[in-house]
Amino acid sequence: MTLPSSIIGAFVLVAEKVLLEADGVPSIIRIADVFYVPPMPDPPVERAPIFMYIVASVRFKATESTEHVLQLQLVRPSGETKPIGNPNVLKSQPRVTGLGVPAGFNVISTVGVLPKESGVHYIVAMMDGEEIARTVITLVTEKDGPKSE
Repeated sequence: MTLPSSIIGAFVLVAEKVLLEADGVPSIIRIADVFYVPPMPDPPVERAPIFMYIVASVRFKATESTEHVLQLQLVRPSGETKPIGNPNVLKSQPRVTGLGVPAGFNVISTVGVLPKESGVHYIVAMMDGEEIARTVITLVTEKDGPKSE
């Protein structure tokens, strides 16, 4: 994946909790990549989502504001791809003006993933229709492996 020339950095993280501090800076707590699914949940797995926070962050070379559309996607082990929520129309903003600080934005989403498939899933950030970042989560049925302490 090659980033568009206007982007100097982009990432996606998955965490158990994200706090938005008073100064607007997110505190990302317990970055996670493995989620355990009970073997026979009640309600059935199709109605028992695994909740997580997703943080996507993008920074641009330019210091001026620009508007972009960011869409998160879930890619399952089978290749099934589905959007996570609605597209976000965002305006990049420099955190400090006049000092050449890159403009950018953060998206923080609470997501419930239905554990329809075990295995490696991808969370993908698409900006203006192009992939700019991805991360991995793995859904493990507790019967497939021990839950680590």
